[in-house]
Amino acid sequence: MFTRDPNSASSLPDASEVLNEAQQLAIEAAALRVLVTGSAGTGKSKVIHARVARLLLQGVAPGKIVWLTGSKRDGQHYSPQASDCNVVAPMSLEQYCARLIIQDPAMFNPLGFESITAFEQAQLLKELIDQFPQGHPLKRNRGDVYHFLKPLKDFFSLIKRMGGNIEHVNQLKTETLNELQRLSPAQDEATNSAEPASLPGNNSAEEWLTQLESFKNEYDNYQALLGKYKRFDANDLVLQVSNILKADAALLNHWQGALPHVFVDGLEQVNAAEIQLLQLLISSDGSQTIVSADDSFMVPGGALSGFLREFLRTAAHVKLTPSYRPFTAIFTKLLAAEKRQSEVIPVGQVIGLSEEVIAAAKTRLDIKACQSSQEEKEGIISGIQRLLEKGIRPENIVVIFSDLKIARQFERLARSRKIECTPGLHIDILESPIIKKLVRLLRYVSKELLFLFSGDEELLELLHDEIFEIPLPELYRLTLQASNRKRTEFQNSLRKNLAEQTNRPPRDLFDPALHPALAKASKFLERLISTAKEASLQQLFQMLRKEPIVHAYLQNHPTDKPDSKVEAMAGIIGEATVRDPGIDLRGFMEVLDLVGKQQLPVTSPMTGAISGVSLLTSDQAAGLAFDHVLVAGLTASSWDENSQGPLLDFTEELDIKKLLGFERSPIQNLYTTLTRSNGSLSLSYSVGNNYSQSSSPSFIISRLRHIGFEIQSKIITDEGATTSPKSKKLPTVPILNDALENQALGKFMMSASALNTWLDCPLGFYYRHILRVPSCGNEATEFGSAVHHALEQFFRRMQEERLEKFPGVDFLLTEFSTYMLQQQSKFPPGAFERRLAYGLQVLHNYHDRYLGEWKKIVSVELNITGVMVNAVPLKGKIDKLEFEGRKITVVDYKSGDIMKAMAKLQPPNELEPNGGDYWRQSVFYKILVDNYPRKDWIVSSTEIDFLEPGKSGQFYKHCAVPTAADIETVKQQFTLAWSGIQQGLFRTGCGKEHCRWCSLHSS
Repeated sequence: MFTRDPNSASSLPDASEVLNEAQQLAIEAAALRVLVTGSAGTGKSKVIHARVARLLLQGVAPGKIVWLTGSKRDGQHYSPQASDCNVVAPMSLEQYCARLIIQDPAMFNPLGFESITAFEQAQLLKELIDQFPQGHPLKRNRGDVYHFLKPLKDFFSLIKRMGGNIEHVNQLKTETLNELQRLSPAQDEATNSAEPASLPGNNSAEEWLTQLESFKNEYDNYQALLGKYKRFDANDLVLQVSNILKADAALLNHWQGALPHVFVDGLEQVNAAEIQLLQLLISSDGSQTIVSADDSFMVPGGALSGFLREFLRTAAHVKLTPSYRPFTAIFTKLLAAEKRQSEVIPVGQVIGLSEEVIAAAKTRLDIKACQSSQEEKEGIISGIQRLLEKGIRPENIVVIFSDLKIARQFERLARSRKIECTPGLHIDILESPIIKKLVRLLRYVSKELLFLFSGDEELLELLHDEIFEIPLPELYRLTLQASNRKRTEFQNSLRKNLAEQTNRPPRDLFDPALHPALAKASKFLERLISTAKEASLQQLFQMLRKEPIVHAYLQNHPTDKPDSKVEAMAGIIGEATVRDPGIDLRGFMEVLDLVGKQQLPVTSPMTGAISGVSLLTSDQAAGLAFDHVLVAGLTASSWDENSQGPLLDFTEELDIKKLLGFERSPIQNLYTTLTRSNGSLSLSYSVGNNYSQSSSPSFIISRLRHIGFEIQSKIITDEGATTSPKSKKLPTVPILNDALENQALGKFMMSASALNTWLDCPLGFYYRHILRVPSCGNEATEFGSAVHHALEQFFRRMQEERLEKFPGVDFLLTEFSTYMLQQQSKFPPGAFERRLAYGLQVLHNYHDRYLGEWKKIVSVELNITGVMVNAVPLKGKIDKLEFEGRKITVVDYKSGDIMKAMAKLQPPNELEPNGGDYWRQSVFYKILVDNYPRKDWIVSSTEIDFLEPGKSGQFYKHCAVPTAADIETVKQQFTLAWSGIQQGLFRTGCGKEHCRWCSLHSS
């Protein structure tokens, strides 16, 4: 619309050619204040662009105009017209505040604070959580101890976006208590229970409110840490500028005078803090143009509505119609009716829409119901491929998801089908394939620096990487050679054996040499480890990227644009080093892994033209339009949550974004999503996920069906066959079939863990029980081993000294502490102290709880071999046997979260036909002991003894008496498994999406 020469009269187009009457009226409105509203596709951004152009043509200096957007997108992503008007570029309010701070740091940033990076923010939040004392509601001593890191980050961000008003939390607590009080009589009457109101997932209302209070209490502590390190996050920018302008009337008058022309686009996307800033920037004698979506889908009440009411007192209001997009009218009516919950839609029509409009929409819209999420993904891939084959450019296609995490999962599948994708509006550096490879190398080196040969398990996975080009049979042969050596002094270490064979001279002319790719990999890794011991973090990364193996890979994979991403990673390391000169590789990897686990994207803005199919969330898609829109996963659980309000949506863990109710409503998100198309629209959902759990479609699907839209119940591929997870090609590995593998197979005996592994994934069984991948354990397994050791020694001490009573609790705690100290080097920094304190507390309470119940006639840590059942050799190591004559209770200790273990205790059912791992293990141990030829024992019951208490602080034991049917089921399982093992069926994986071993062989 607007050329780069603001003095040229030809810069303004012929309005009759590009503008309708409503747009022309909005552009030429003479009022100082103008509010322009309209539904999606009515040309709101076109209007604001034209008004900016008119001012420039009239000679207004660009510096007197500010174009603000509610969107957080960069200018190049903002609108199709923005790139034509470089002299006044749109910017978000956050970007505008950042510019003010840069232009006048003495006024807006007197303390010299710097913007915090994603990496630094993870460090800071980790420090905040590490400071929690024992008993803090958000402190976790096991599992994901930083589970609340991202929820805390989201909570702090939302409070700031609400203007930094922490009182919103107190208001929510009051409303929640009132709602629970209103509901509690009905709940009591329905359940005949005097228990307090509770929430799904064993999370009581009291616990939920305590958790919410804890989030609130940490807000000031987080701000204090930001101040300590002189950092501010993006949400502080708006608050900081607003607070300074409010406190200094002269400065406020200066900035209002400096901005006689203010344009605001996408007002419906701004938050309360940004509304406060707009109220300060907009002067009474300046000109302002505000563009907003139709108010039917704006949040009622609150700061936004108040701002609009005040603005409209002195503003002209122009409503744009009609929309150029084919679906806007239909979804405006459907979603408005749902929002009001009062409008009845007659069958076959939407009030105010002609049959011609609906008929035209039917030719452009299709709805697909799939049997599983995998089938849905395959269908979307097929749909994109058909569009591309028709000549549609990929940048004109978008897939919109409810969650960016799902979009990233889809991206991996799309790339495997040679479809170039652009997820989000920024590049997440850690999601780049080449960066994942470099991070995996650094993680391995970090482990080796922590504890010698502790990275062997990671090393085996690392050597599978295409970067090394190692033939799998050679890698398997090396692994078998290492696993056959003595397990003393690390003789069976994979790294040790690889280095020894690389440097060993040939014994004779017939001595087979190590494969050159293995030798090359060994020398490279040893150089890397040696460098890491002496070099700085930056020097190590520079050495890594220049290594011939890495350099060759970068040169041979130009499609991933690796150089720019490696540079971005080098920048992340550089920033981390500059701001924390003492950081080493281990400290860096600890935070980097935390960033990845908590899904905190380390992003950089996209540069240049956007290419590939866009993968966006509804928030990211706001303000954009595409010729072809595909909406994925349109289920009620993903898109309709909170439609009844935040107080009715309790979850096991506090979801701050939803429960505070500060985010866009589901109806707003649906409206944005369903009105992005200029051409075709495809909606899809699955009636079940890949784990046989059912789901229901979003309410909008039933509304569309109600007015005559048909739903396809199958996804058809280009070949005409219905796609199905069963048709997915499963990963396979080559047959080694040499003496080493045959020897390992010949020595194999079936155990409960081997059977569980086989049923989970045959390929995982091959790695774990044939190749016998070395494992040095992790924090959780070392903690569990320490608890097991302490209990074993506790009972042995009682047996050895023939005591009438058990030794004191101090003996139990000392044994635990001694074992932990011996393994201290295997724990990450900070984890040892946390686990030690937690273990001492748990063991003390466990001792006090069961001391009066423990049997004294026991056998502990008993190894059983030589058992044959159905011609299958069985073995097992049992934690404890409790005797009453010939009758025995088998006791198996379990550490970890009780709630996460509940599914493993279940017998075979519809969801898990093979039963849970703990159920199977209990039955297996009965079979093993009952058939032990050296003893005439009979197992009367089995007991899973959980060593750590549940949320209530109570300990739990699961006692069972395996039935004849249970025994027959497990016998069939290990008999079939044995047959499959003998036939070599372990060379094919399970194909499950998150299988660790299958992922090594995925395309």
